[in-house]
Amino acid sequence: MFTPVGPADEQPGSGDLSQVQRRTATLSDGTQLTALYNTGTSAATFKGQWGTTPYVYRLPPTAVEIFTERSGGRPGRP
Repeated sequence: MFTPVGPADEQPGSGDLSQVQRRTATLSDGTQLTALYNTGTSAATFKGQWGTTPYVYRLPPTAVEIFTERSGGRPGRP
C-alpha cells in the first residue's frame, strides 16, 4: 500500500536507512520496479518521487514495499 507520510520537506532520512535494502528491475514492457526491504528494528523514513510529486515515505521495520513506474514516466499503482 502506498502511504506517504507528508510533503517532501517533512523529516526525510530518519531511522537507520543503512538497513533498507533496495532492488530494481525492468520488465519487458518497460515497467520499472523498485523493491524496498527494511531489515531493521525501527521504521525508516525517506524521500521519494511519484511521477512529478515528491513525498516522504515511512517503511516500518521488517516491511517490504514494491513501487512501479510504467514506461513513459507514468507511475503505476504499488
